[in-house]
Amino acid sequence: PAHVEPPVPYAIKQVELKTNGSPAEIPSQWGTLDPFVSLESMNGDGTNRDISQLFRPGVASSFLYMPLLAWDLNTLAGAILSTMLASNADQLPTATDFLQVARILLFGRVVQAIVTPNGLDTSVMLDDDDDEVLEFWLDEEELQKEKKALTTIVLHCRKVLSARSLEIQTVDMKCDDNEADALFEAVGGAILPFARSLILLLRAATSVVRLREKKSGLADDHSSQDDKLLDSLLGNAEIMTSEDGFRFLKELGGPLPSHVSDDTETSLDGSSWTSLMNRWLLS
Repeated sequence: PAHVEPPVPYAIKQVELKTNGSPAEIPSQWGTLDPFVSLESMNGDGTNRDISQLFRPGVASSFLYMPLLAWDLNTLAGAILSTMLASNADQLPTATDFLQVARILLFGRVVQAIVTPNGLDTSVMLDDDDDEVLEFWLDEEELQKEKKALTTIVLHCRKVLSARSLEIQTVDMKCDDNEADALFEAVGGAILPFARSLILLLRAATSVVRLREKKSGLADDHSSQDDKLLDSLLGNAEIMTSEDGFRFLKELGGPLPSHVSDDTETSLDGSSWTSLMNRWLLS
């Protein structure tokens, strides 16, 4: 099927409306830090008469409302982890916190790769003698299950974007084995660079947490299941050499394609991964 353009983020759409579609320019010495001056310069329709009277903090904080799929996720991941580390010593993030953030971000990158126009290169296939990907999965049956589930997710994303509605929850997609293989490798390759960056960011963040705990004299108790999972992942010397982006998602305990496609029927449940994906698609 043809590529479907993703919806324009609301904030960007508003800027385009105010500038008649031309790129917005911010001159030097623009804005004010006095909210009362900015308020007094408002027109009756809520717009500012003079750009020099815009309230700077209000404009600067607008990035918080950017949809996740519009972000460069390396930048967003760094911002989130830095914010988490800004907590007091007795409120530092735990392994559970880090894992949950990493799962959401990497799953977000999967969806972003799927919906970005020309975001997937299905012409690049692994060599026939390269069985590194297959070795990671339990067996060929598990791998084929994930490939089939991914094709369902891809079509679901395209249907939601084209219809801008959640009326279509499940769609059967006929795809031969070669097409499913190409799609799986294309998405895995697209998320791979960010997955590797995420591991490096997590290594740095957990190191900062341990150092701050040591300096603060806090109990060094990292015996939970999530602690063991995170330590095992970050201490795995081979993980960074993997060519399969979905391996990172699985190692993090994140949602594999089969997990997401299985809960499609209950996607209106706010706790499901499909519900989260739909909110991203419609933002």
